[in-house]
Amino acid sequence: MQIAPWRVPLKSDSKHRSQIPGVDVTIEDEMPERPSEEMMRDRMRLESRGLFRVLGVDQDAEAAEANDPDFSRILGRFASRHEEVTPYSLDGAFYGVFFHTDDGVRYLAGLSVPLGMVAAKGLVAVDIAAADYAVFDTTVGAIGSEDFTTWLPEYGLRPEAGAPRFDFHPPGTHELSEPISVWIPVSRQGEQHGDWDDAT
Repeated sequence: MQIAPWRVPLKSDSKHRSQIPGVDVTIEDEMPERPSEEMMRDRMRLESRGLFRVLGVDQDAEAAEANDPDFSRILGRFASRHEEVTPYSLDGAFYGVFFHTDDGVRYLAGLSVPLGMVAAKGLVAVDIAAADYAVFDTTVGAIGSEDFTTWLPEYGLRPEAGAPRFDFHPPGTHELSEPISVWIPVSRQGEQHGDWDDAT
């Protein structure tokens, strides 16, 4: 199974009350138009990030996409443990992580915590290895089903198969219209493109 490196879009014809801790808003409006590939290219930047750990709750990603397309159930589960994890958060941001296991791909909803922190019962800690990322700025409400990766070869880049990818919700993100970012691990296809800066 290949999980897309973006969140499944909310259904445009239904109410949705966000389950992300601190976000309490109901929307009934239609979803924003999907961004064009040109717009996504304009919003892309390249960043490197070192090893970090995310602590939260997880579930099978395929089951979530099939039975809980807006991920409200797992976000609700995390909300019930939010106060327990928050004191250890390093940056106050929320992370939605897709990561691989021997049994398939799982989705983790959580916060970044110190590397040495041990997960309490009912929680899961996942270490995200140091990587280079193609980063796309968007909003919770505008994350669509476009494949952000199809045109990366134009920049001499390719998605890093099997590496965790995540959505980053900055501290204080309380509205579906506020900015978040999608982080896709990438590697260089060849050396002819020079430094990372040449890709932007």
